Amino acid sequence: MRSRVLAALADARQGPPPAEAHRALTWEHARSALEHDRRHGWRLEDNPARLRIQTIDALCASLTRHMPVMSAFGAQPESMDDALPLYREAARATLALIEDEGAAGELVARLLAHLDNNLAVAEGLIADMLARRDHWLRTLSAGRDREALEGALREERQAHVARVMALWPADSALRPSAEATVEDCRHLAETLLTRAGTWRKRRPEAQALDGNEPLRTALHALRRLPPGAYSAQQWDALEAILRLLPVALAELKLAFGAHGRADFVEIAQGALAALGESDAPTDLMLSLDYRIRHILVDEFQDTSFTQYRLLQKLTEGWEAGDGRTLFLVGDPMQSIYRFREAEVGLFLKARSEGIGCVRLEALRLSANFRSQANIVEWVNGAFSRVMPAQEQVASGAVPYSPSQAVHRALDGGVSVHAFFNGDSAAEALALHRAIDRKTPQAIDRHLVAAETAADHIGRARVIDRCRAQRVEPEDRCRSARRRCDKSLGAAALVVLARKSLQVRIERRLATVERLAIMRLVDRSFSPR
Repeated sequence: MRSRVLAALADARQGPPPAEAHRALTWEHARSALEHDRRHGWRLEDNPARLRIQTIDALCASLTRHMPVMSAFGAQPESMDDALPLYREAARATLALIEDEGAAGELVARLLAHLDNNLAVAEGLIADMLARRDHWLRTLSAGRDREALEGALREERQAHVARVMALWPADSALRPSAEATVEDCRHLAETLLTRAGTWRKRRPEAQALDGNEPLRTALHALRRLPPGAYSAQQWDALEAILRLLPVALAELKLAFGAHGRADFVEIAQGALAALGESDAPTDLMLSLDYRIRHILVDEFQDTSFTQYRLLQKLTEGWEAGDGRTLFLVGDPMQSIYRFREAEVGLFLKARSEGIGCVRLEALRLSANFRSQANIVEWVNGAFSRVMPAQEQVASGAVPYSPSQAVHRALDGGVSVHAFFNGDSAAEALALHRAIDRKTPQAIDRHLVAAETAADHIGRARVIDRCRAQRVEPEDRCRSARRRCDKSLGAAALVVLARKSLQVRIERRLATVERLAIMRLVDRSFSPR
């Protein structure tokens, strides 16, 4: 982001205004920024560190450094992406309390009895809960209330009935009554659906609903809803877990302190503590409230509960018309990646309700500047069928928002070649044949990509045969594999073909246990 800002400033200083309207607007804003820079003597291009552009994680770390006592860190811990070893250490320390004669030992014993004394399963359960604590920390005390938990179960069951009713055609003979219960709808689901969840072929009423995919999905999901109340045995186990979580949390803090390391959730929690509460703000919070005038957050769909609360605190007391601005940028359709403990429902909530006292104006962008019209049209058609039809904050359901192509249609578009059961060798051979069928002119325009699991990297055998010149592939293949391994969660097979070159993948690849990876066909190609 910082480099993009500096590039915009450099373009505005040196070049003429661009012809494209959106680039011209960026150029004009950059010219204004340069004028402010000159007037105030900031010298931003010479001192880019003055641009306060950082990740939310870096902001949280800086807040905890300002208030080490309030954040309860003391010495600043080292951030860690993967804290699983420490989650497991804390889980083991929690389970070791079974030797304790107090309440903690009795809770551990109850949990283990529920899990058939399987320590490995218990350790994994506690470790997983610690990894996801950003989702339950704020509701932990309320979670011990059986009546409240069962009330939430009943509400969710009725909400599901309401969804089924909304999807059921009004003229259907089997449409449930307005007073229908979960059991009524479940009985209808059993009547109309097979065990696998498809419409029954021999029931005319079911066939009359064939094609109503949202209703079929909702009915099948309704069959799997949990009861509206816990049995005595279930509550005994659940209560033990809920009462053990604060103990496990304390053990995790001890593990973080012993190792001098912490995960991003812990650092974000420390940042919240460093700011204090609404009725008792710290000096740091008061200072920030005075200094911060504008906040811009990119990739807002990746916001977690703690980060959302941090934004609420930083904007607390802001009023309309006071000159302060909050600008949030994000694409909730990208929420499938579930970055860390991100919760896309927070994006939807902020858009409809605002954040704290700040009300937001929603701007929906639809112009696609990256792809030609044929690709945009295919994506619009495919994803509008795949994604939910209606938005729902509680579940994070996000409907597809179609794009409009800026670039005209070109020859070709999207071709889908489906490979199942991890048949990577067949995928590689099909890719080779597809490239082989193209003319040199067509090959020159195409970048072909296919994905496979990351553990397939390094097991591939790719052989280049060049028509017009000899290429030694070995070193470059190794470099490509290393770069792919570092930069991609799933490996990519990327082949860039030039007019005089052709990639051939040896047919013996079909016998190789796992697949194919990257190969170039041009001496100047460097994998990105």
